[in-house]
Amino acid sequence: MSDVAACRAHEAEIVDSLRCAGSTLSRDECLTEAQLATLMVLRDGLSLPYKLAWDVSGYRGYDVFQGTHLNGSLGLGHQAERLAVPKFFANCYLFAQGDGYVRYFVARDADFDSLRFDPQHPGKYRAQLVALSQTIGAMNTDLARYMARGGKLITLQGLADEVISPNQTIAYREALVDRYGVDEVDRFMRLYMVPGFQHGSGAFVPSVDLLGALDRWVTRGALPETLIATDIAAATNGRSRPLCRYPLFPRYVGKGNVNLATSFVCAEP
Repeated sequence: MSDVAACRAHEAEIVDSLRCAGSTLSRDECLTEAQLATLMVLRDGLSLPYKLAWDVSGYRGYDVFQGTHLNGSLGLGHQAERLAVPKFFANCYLFAQGDGYVRYFVARDADFDSLRFDPQHPGKYRAQLVALSQTIGAMNTDLARYMARGGKLITLQGLADEVISPNQTIAYREALVDRYGVDEVDRFMRLYMVPGFQHGSGAFVPSVDLLGALDRWVTRGALPETLIATDIAAATNGRSRPLCRYPLFPRYVGKGNVNLATSFVCAEP
């Protein structure tokens, strides 16, 4: 899914097509209201009534209905029953990771029940959450010293990532723009959002020479623009797509081989 914004405009239709109510499909072919409610939580992200470090007050949701595959061990796991010690395959990576984080980092109690923890109302754990967000969080926009030394940054993010929300990575760039202005950010940063790319796997797994692009930028002043990525996913190995600078996306020109980057242009959403 390349034009996520355009797909999101049809989200209500997509959700209705998945809903079991009034459907003749079996429960394996549609989603119950409870299942849809779970997906909506992932879609909507988290808003907090207080601020974490770096003025962060939440976490943006995932592209649940725009190409993100949440099945499997990195998504929603393979069984509904919660194990005493959650496992990635059974209970999903996100839950097992979150469970461990709450027990060992936040509560610092191995016997703590993470399902009883409410991040919107953390009570006595609020100060610990704020402290952890400052030491572990990745939303610090104070890059002035890095920029002053001529530092450059190329960020690659999968639009279908089911572990790190692509929308939170976009939020980080927006926070940089708010702090330094778009012209200054463009002088040192490039963001490439890859359609179909998940957390290391996906419908499109890009192979692209980011190190070369970074080296040419630093040593020759060659600003990275559109890059070309080759798909290394087993089923579609060898096809190519342009990697477009955010917020542009690869749009098919309407003719030519759909497996070649030359058949696409970088377009505005």
